[in-house]
Amino acid sequence: VALNYMYILNPFIFDKMEIRNNQYILVIDEAHNLPEIAVSIMSDKLTASSIEQAFMEAKRYNVETAVNVSRKLMKIIRNTGKEKLLDKEELISIIEDTTGISIRRVADELISEGLNIRRKLAKRGRIPRSYVHRLGKFIKLLELSKNKRYYALILREGEIELSCFEPRILIKHTIMNKFTSVICLSGTIDEKSYRKITGLQPLKKVN
Repeated sequence: VALNYMYILNPFIFDKMEIRNNQYILVIDEAHNLPEIAVSIMSDKLTASSIEQAFMEAKRYNVETAVNVSRKLMKIIRNTGKEKLLDKEELISIIEDTTGISIRRVADELISEGLNIRRKLAKRGRIPRSYVHRLGKFIKLLELSKNKRYYALILREGEIELSCFEPRILIKHTIMNKFTSVICLSGTIDEKSYRKITGLQPLKKVN
């Protein structure tokens, strides 16, 4: 069976696939791309434009929590000049102080309200896109990244990014624990560094 990287590395897709009891051998072509793709799946970012859209959508549908969060995030991004790191716990505290509820409740509420907005749009025959839902997904990842040192929160002019720099976490969950063997195909892999970055061991090199 030929699959896109996303079917294997995205936990929301992979966990729904019937891959059980190490029944399969995984062959990864262009395997040098694996770490970068894993990191991109575990990372997320919001642009100033998407936050502003979430603010307007939240006002339109009377989602007060989303209004308050998006307003605060817009203010933070606008006051950012050059690129800098922001402490994740600091941003979590700001969001909790702004809303008066826990970061988990904020994320769950925004995701739920966003799903409701998408349903309403679909019933009207419109594209079921919700910026409130998008905001909620980002905050959910922020909550999950709390106390995890392999996540960095980066502020830039016009965007805020939650970046993961430890691909081994995702690779272990989706690849190492679910397949009998993993065969990596690439003409540019350095064996030692690849093992260190991906956590795939032992690695047998074939010329």
